[in-house]
Amino acid sequence: MDWRFFEEGLELGYSFQENDRVRLELFRLNQDAFDYLNQLVNLLFSDGGLFSPPPQNPDTNIRVVSGNPEVLGYFIVSPVLSRSLVIQAKYD
Repeated sequence: MDWRFFEEGLELGYSFQENDRVRLELFRLNQDAFDYLNQLVNLLFSDGGLFSPPPQNPDTNIRVVSGNPEVLGYFIVSPVLSRSLVIQAKYD
């Protein structure tokens, strides 16, 4: 994981105005949930071209203890860090 954005900041691609209210939420994903969501995004943004892989369901992150093992799904309970602030003018 690349932790540099904690030290260098996060580039959002737009600027804020004075008195804007900003809320940042950081969710933690375990590896199974990340893999599932990553496969789902790749499936959704596949162009279906000649060299694209054929579509397939993403591997589930749900482990079946007993019964039918074919489960497609996503379940996660994750901690959330959030911070809200109001943008103020910077004076030197």
